[in-house]
Amino acid sequence: RADGGAAPSGRAAAAEPPKASGCPVDHSKWSAWAGRSAAAAGGDGEADINPDNRMPVLSQQPTAGQDAVLDTSRVVSSIPQGRAGATERWVYPSEQQFY
Repeated sequence: RADGGAAPSGRAAAAEPPKASGCPVDHSKWSAWAGRSAAAAGGDGEADINPDNRMPVLSQQPTAGQDAVLDTSRVVSSIPQGRAGATERWVYPSEQQFY
């Protein structure tokens, strides 16, 4: 309330939440994460980020200490990528890429 008094229910009026001033994502932290993630996959950072889905390139190689052999085949989705004029479909990661 503008007069600073109690609300009619006897409780103090709730303060207004702060207004958002821009994008809530800290892009400098995203870049750092993407670089670490790509490096872990054997890449070199932003150059290994797929611009279509903003995901790092995923390795098909077994990780250190991995004792199970996982399938590396990928399945083409029925979902179109959605770019204007594009006929390509999304491709699901392999079991190895999920690991």
